[in-house]
Amino acid sequence: MEDDTEDLINITFKLYKSTPLIGFDSSVRQIGIRCHALAKRLCDALQLTMSGKRVMKRKDDMPILGEITDIQFTSMSIPDYVSYDSRITPMELSVSIHYHDKDTTTTNIFILLPSVDPIPNSTTTIPFYPLLLVKARSMVTAEVLAWLHETYSNHVNELKVPPSLLGELVELWSDTLITTPAPAEDRIQLPGRITGFGVELDYVIPSVDELSKIKIKLNLTEATKIKYRVRDFHTSFLEALRNHLLHTTKINVSALVLDKSATAIVSMNREGKMKVRCY
Repeated sequence: MEDDTEDLINITFKLYKSTPLIGFDSSVRQIGIRCHALAKRLCDALQLTMSGKRVMKRKDDMPILGEITDIQFTSMSIPDYVSYDSRITPMELSVSIHYHDKDTTTTNIFILLPSVDPIPNSTTTIPFYPLLLVKARSMVTAEVLAWLHETYSNHVNELKVPPSLLGELVELWSDTLITTPAPAEDRIQLPGRITGFGVELDYVIPSVDELSKIKIKLNLTEATKIKYRVRDFHTSFLEALRNHLLHTTKINVSALVLDKSATAIVSMNREGKMKVRCY
């Protein structure tokens, strides 16, 4: 089975949330039509042309800044991702632009992930992609999101991540520290910098200019020791870590705001930036 999961690895994405896409059709013909319309919009808004066209100026005498070398809107195969409807699969929109001034090509990536739960009280199957992962230049992002809204009547907003969710990600990861190891033939060898990575937590201190952030780092061995100590008690990994810090350093991180959490699997911050390290 094809697996596009690696397309998500080691890329820092900005997270956006979206309402359902009204009239979305993933057929090859419709996708081709939509991509052509998007390419035209990008050319008009960002002073671009399509690859192969020998045009130095536009009709309004504005210079051509670059050319779109490739634009694709394709279905993705992510075996471990279970959509609310088997017909609604993850989608990837990629736009490659070559800029003349720097002679470089940038690929802008937009990944649409379908909901795992159906739309409440819905009697029809409306394509629902509530989460967008974006790795793109700001001007391209603005035009693509506007195009999505005009084409599919959806609304897209930046996704801000609450500190509680950042903590939950750490708790989920900590549960893997004491699970039964997989058979040797099923184990995946990861780079040392990944296997030795434990957990990193960034706490911010509101209204204190002299000390705005506290960073806490634990290697894998230290994190595992804490998890084993609390596994038989009704105490979470983070609660045990906070109590340990309070006892040893007199710093009460419970009174601070968790701004970023990073584990060997994923890192995320409150601004909605996420990076998947491995899977």
